[in-house]
This record gives sequence, structure tokens and C-alpha cells, in this order.
Amino acid sequence: MKNKVFIGLTLGAVLGIFDGLTAWFTPEARAGLAGIIVGSCFKGLLTGLAAGFFARKVKSMIHVEPQRIAVRLSFQRSIWVKTSM
Repeated sequence: MKNKVFIGLTLGAVLGIFDGLTAWFTPEARAGLAGIIVGSCFKGLLTGLAAGFFARKVKSMIHVEPQRIAVRLSFQRSIWVKTSM
């Protein structure tokens, strides 16, 4: 049971790092690349943690993926709102 949480955390962190690295393709964002990578990694960890706990309750990955995507989008939306203000 704890294995699902660990897998969620690990995958969330790795995917968060790759998500942050995509900021390199925006020339204006290259100056703050380290902060973007750390923030994306943290966001990935939180999403992976939520997905891991949800996966412990549900036996089917078909139900876990929509929940993970919804949590990820809610974090992304909160960051967009914060930076646009």
C-alpha cells in the first residue's frame, strides 16, 4: 500500500523537473529557470502524493488518472492566477 504513494511521489518529482525544464524554451524565463524547476518539482510532488493516496483507496488506474490530472490542473490554475495579478 505504501508503495503506491512512493511511486506517486517519485513520478511526480521527475515529471515536475521535466515540466520546469520546458521553461528553457521561453527566452524571457531563462533567468529564473532554477526557481521554475524547483516550483514545478514541488507541484509534482504534491500531485504525486495526492494521486498515491487516492490510488491506495481505488484499485483501478482508470479512476486515478483523472483525479491526478484534476489536481495538477488546479495547481497550475492557482499559479496562473497568482502570476497574473
